[in-house]
Amino acid sequence: MLIMSALLVAYLAYCGVRFATLYSLAKSLSANVSTISEAGASAKFDNLERKFYSLTQELQSASEMAQDPWLAPVGSAPIIGADFQAAKTTLNETSNIAVAAKPLLVALSKNKIFSGTVSTSFAMTDSHLAAKLETLRVATDKAQTAMDSIKTSELHFGLASKITSANTTLSQLSAGIKGITPFVAVFEPILTKHKDQTWFIATQNLAEARGTGGILGSFAVLSIKNGKVSLDQAGSDQDLDKIGAVRFNALPADLQVLWGGTPSDWRDMNVSAHVPYLGQQIYDSLKRYKRIDGVVVVGQGTVAHLVAAVGSFEISGVHVDGQNISDFLAKGIYARFESVAEKNKWVADFMHALFSRIKAKNFDYPSAWRSLASTTSGDRISAWAHSAELESRFEADSVAGEVSDSMGSTVQVTVNNAGGNKLDAYLSMSASYRLGECQTVTDLGIIGRKASLTLALANTAPRRGLPKYVTPRSDLFAGQTHRVGANRSLFSIYAPVDSTIDYFTLDGQTVFAVQGFDHKHPVWVFDISIDPGETRKLVAHWVEPTETFWGDDIQTMPKLIPPVALNPVATSVSTSGKCSVG
Repeated sequence: MLIMSALLVAYLAYCGVRFATLYSLAKSLSANVSTISEAGASAKFDNLERKFYSLTQELQSASEMAQDPWLAPVGSAPIIGADFQAAKTTLNETSNIAVAAKPLLVALSKNKIFSGTVSTSFAMTDSHLAAKLETLRVATDKAQTAMDSIKTSELHFGLASKITSANTTLSQLSAGIKGITPFVAVFEPILTKHKDQTWFIATQNLAEARGTGGILGSFAVLSIKNGKVSLDQAGSDQDLDKIGAVRFNALPADLQVLWGGTPSDWRDMNVSAHVPYLGQQIYDSLKRYKRIDGVVVVGQGTVAHLVAAVGSFEISGVHVDGQNISDFLAKGIYARFESVAEKNKWVADFMHALFSRIKAKNFDYPSAWRSLASTTSGDRISAWAHSAELESRFEADSVAGEVSDSMGSTVQVTVNNAGGNKLDAYLSMSASYRLGECQTVTDLGIIGRKASLTLALANTAPRRGLPKYVTPRSDLFAGQTHRVGANRSLFSIYAPVDSTIDYFTLDGQTVFAVQGFDHKHPVWVFDISIDPGETRKLVAHWVEPTETFWGDDIQTMPKLIPPVALNPVATSVSTSGKCSVG
């Protein structure tokens, strides 16, 4: 009995020492995390690598200590067992995040753009930050899943609030990483090229939808020489008209017919979702006057992040900041400036002011991060490069905006405004893609499965009060009337490669679509009008292949790519399971 008591006392003493050490590590971790958070928020990465190394060592020590098999019985103990398991999970996942983050922070500390010491140069070393950010995002999402499994109702000692707070932080971190990664993927390889460059910034107006997002409303031309960025030119779409008609050879003839419009017009050049078509057309149209290295495509949502980064400013009596600029460019500008000439001048002045501030590089990193982590837009940045090598990099990092011709369950939706107005600022959409019954044969004789896509559409435009510039219907003939705020759009569904039509319904009634092809995808175009306050429901049914003619499995995880839009598009994907093949 005495021996058992002595062993129990020794065990408890051992546990006490281990817990005391863990507590000491926790205090040190807390201090280090605070220091690193402050440095990260201000983007002072010079000494961050050393501090982070210390944090990682402490996290790994604490995680290894929590895995001590002698402490395992504590996890099953009453009252404190759940607390120990929660702490163990938290330490393990935090350690994994630290390991994933280390290569990123090492790279950041070596890049002068982040050092806070260079104000006019964007000198960087190419370290493929986007790939490192993606590694960190995967670790963060994994950690959040593990932390979500913790039952906070069973915790004591204030752990529940700390776990909840940690989950909130992880969610914000994941959202911020997702937001910033495309920017890094676009601009890091551009700024690390050791040659003089000229880039065209195509700013889309998402209030008038096009296949890549929106009508080309304004632009900027940036030069990069010896790591220094300068603004060569900025203007509106009317300034582009002065260059002459668009050279649209890059846009396949059948796509020109599919959506209609005038591809020689700068406002109708981007009806396809395939951004490289847009980039090549801009390159071909400008090369008579200026040779560019590529095109960066942005919309109001992306512009809002840029304004958040450079801070608020005023243009012609209009105060703009990261919170209001997206809505102003899509809606408010038309009420403020009834004259098209005045509107275009304001847009040109705004572009000059914005990129002059970007050149100065006095960035507000915390505001930029908050903007990226809490985006309320359906906008996406993309880029096209004339260099095949750089274009391949954009493709690998998923910022090329290309329509892939690979087989598999990938569906994409686009919108093209057919009313010649700015009413897509009031378009609300949600999309759901469902994979259903297996062992169905396509019209091409390939074994496949049934699938469907449902689009829920709503026109939230007010019935009165909108400026006339916003509500015209240039598609109507003279004498035809329309309800103010009513819009007409071409909704296009890019079904998986080699899919064949089953049937389509609009508000429960069978409808037909115009069909074409884009990168082997069958594209079905639906001409739909929506009155203000009206909701409509489009459902497309098709059969998509699950294998090749020779029985090879081509099934992939279902993916639904929403349109680039001013308003976020809610998406969902579901499947009845993988089909057997062969």
